Amino acid sequence: MITSLHNLRPIAGSLSWLSLLVVVAILAPVLSNDQPLACHCGETWYFPAFSPNKAITIANEASRPSRDIDWQKAPCASKLWPLLPFGNKSYDAGNQQDQPPLSRNSANRLHLLGTTRSSQDLLTMLIYGTRVSLLVGVFTALLTVSLGVGFGGIAGFFGNDRLRISRGEVIGYGLGLFLSWYYFFYLRFDALENEQAWWLLGELLFRLLATLAFTGGLGWAFGKMPGAFFGKNTALPLDSLVQKMMEVLQSIPSLVLILTVGAISGRNLWIMMLMLGCVSWVGVARLVRADVLRARESAYMEAGEVMGFGGWRLLFWHALPNALNTAWVALAMGIGSAITAESSLAFLGLVNSGNSWGSIFGSISGQEIISLWWVGVFPCLCIFFTVLSCNHISEFFRNRFDPRSGN
Repeated sequence: MITSLHNLRPIAGSLSWLSLLVVVAILAPVLSNDQPLACHCGETWYFPAFSPNKAITIANEASRPSRDIDWQKAPCASKLWPLLPFGNKSYDAGNQQDQPPLSRNSANRLHLLGTTRSSQDLLTMLIYGTRVSLLVGVFTALLTVSLGVGFGGIAGFFGNDRLRISRGEVIGYGLGLFLSWYYFFYLRFDALENEQAWWLLGELLFRLLATLAFTGGLGWAFGKMPGAFFGKNTALPLDSLVQKMMEVLQSIPSLVLILTVGAISGRNLWIMMLMLGCVSWVGVARLVRADVLRARESAYMEAGEVMGFGGWRLLFWHALPNALNTAWVALAMGIGSAITAESSLAFLGLVNSGNSWGSIFGSISGQEIISLWWVGVFPCLCIFFTVLSCNHISEFFRNRFDPRSGN
C-alpha cells in the first residue's frame, strides 16, 4: 500500500500542475488586467475587463471604448481590481524595464517576478503565455495522434491486398487530390498569409473539408463510369503507400522543413503547429500499425468476418480500440514535446507566437541571460514542470495499460 501511494505522488502532482495551468489559462483576464473587473461610475456599473470594446461615458465626457480610458484616474466611486493590475499588451507608464523580482513601479505596484525589456510585468506575461503554450501543446498533440492513429490503423488493418477498389475510383481519388491541392493550396496560398489566429484555422479546415468532398465526389463519379477498364477491381497497397510516406518524412530533416515553411508563411503560429503535427506522427503510426496487425490476427476478428461485419466496422469498432493505449501515451508525451518544440522555435525567432513561454525567454540573449536572469529562469521553469508533468502522465498510462509492464 505504501509503495502504491508512493507511485501515485508523481501523477498527482503532475495532474495538479496541469490543472492549475488550465485554470490560469481560462481565468487569465480575471487574474491580471489593467482594467478593473467592475466599477461603479455615477449611477452605472461597468465591467471593463470583460468588455474592453464597449463605449463608456464617464463624468459627462465623450463616449470612448473601455480600453482607451485611464481607469486609474477615472472618477468612479468604487473599483474592483484583479490580483495583478497589469495588462497583457498595453504599456503601463509607471513600469520600468529590467526590474528584478519584488520591485515596485512608480505607482507603488508590486512586480512579483520583475519586469521585462519592454517594461511589462513578467508574471502577467507568463499567465497569458500559458494560453499560447497549452494551445500549441494540445492542438499539435491531437493532430499528431489523429494522423498517427489514422494512417497506422489503415496500414496495419488493410495491408496491401485487403482493400479492393475499382480502377475508376483510384483515378478519381488521385485526380481529386491533385486538383484540390493545386487549387485550394497552391494557387490560393497567398490568402492564408493574411489570415490571423482562429480565422486561419477555420480557413484551413474549410479547405480540407472541401478537398475531402471534391476528392470523394470525383472518386465516386469515376467509379460509376462504365467499361471494363474503369470497373475492374484492384488491390490498393495501403501498407506500402503509408510506409513509403513515413520513409519520405523521416528522410527530410524536420528543422529544415519547418524553417522553409516558416519563411514562406511569415512565421505564422498556426502554420507552425500544423507542420509540427505533420512531421511528428510517424512514430505513433508505427506503434499503432503494430497493435492493429496483432489485433487483426486474433480470433474475435475472424469471428467478426464470419458474421459478415464490414472491413471499416471491424477497423473502427474492434481493431483501433486496441491501439488507444498507445494513443493515450503518445498524446501525453506529444503535449510536452510540442511545447518544447514551440519554445525552441520561438527562442530562435522562427515563429511569432506572441507571449508564449519560449518567446519570453527568447527576448533576451548574450550577457542579458545573466543580468536579466529572472526573464530566463521563470519561463524555463514553467516549461520544465509542464514537460515533466506530461512525461509522468505518459508513464502512468504506459504502466496502466501495457500488460508487459507487470503493473
